[in-house]
Amino acid sequence: AEYMGHPTNPEWALATRWSSSCQQTEVVQNCSVEAYLTFDFGKNWQFVDSYVAQCGWGRAEYPEELFLVKFQHKEGNQKFGSWDKDAELYISNNLWKTHSKFIAHGNRFLLLDKFLFVASVKPEKENEVQLVVGRKDTPDFVREIAKLPFELRDHSYTILDTSE
Repeated sequence: AEYMGHPTNPEWALATRWSSSCQQTEVVQNCSVEAYLTFDFGKNWQFVDSYVAQCGWGRAEYPEELFLVKFQHKEGNQKFGSWDKDAELYISNNLWKTHSKFIAHGNRFLLLDKFLFVASVKPEKENEVQLVVGRKDTPDFVREIAKLPFELRDHSYTILDTSE
């Protein structure tokens, strides 16, 4: 389970937990990670989605913005620890009342002070990823694939934040 307090609203939080099917003592089926929201310090929780790989709050100036990486196929046991072309990065600007696909095959993201970094699986080579960079200071995160002076067969990225 993971708990993420909101950057500007202290009563709000986003949390993940294992689905109840993960705790079966017999054959575990349809085990997944679920995301939940609270607006009252955890007294009440609202279900967001299941088969979640990662979730997090968006930019502080957009308090209802959420990011969520979720799997399209919601059956069987959720995959963990590997890249998957069926996972997609979604964004919501209204606390998940509506949401839209933000980056196809986006498996992991990191929101820093000025940029959004997303590792996106190359669908034709599922064990390789490309880095998508979005500018945080634009309403729709003007984004593009990182351009390097040479081609890499990237299997992961490490982002080092040197702003502090």
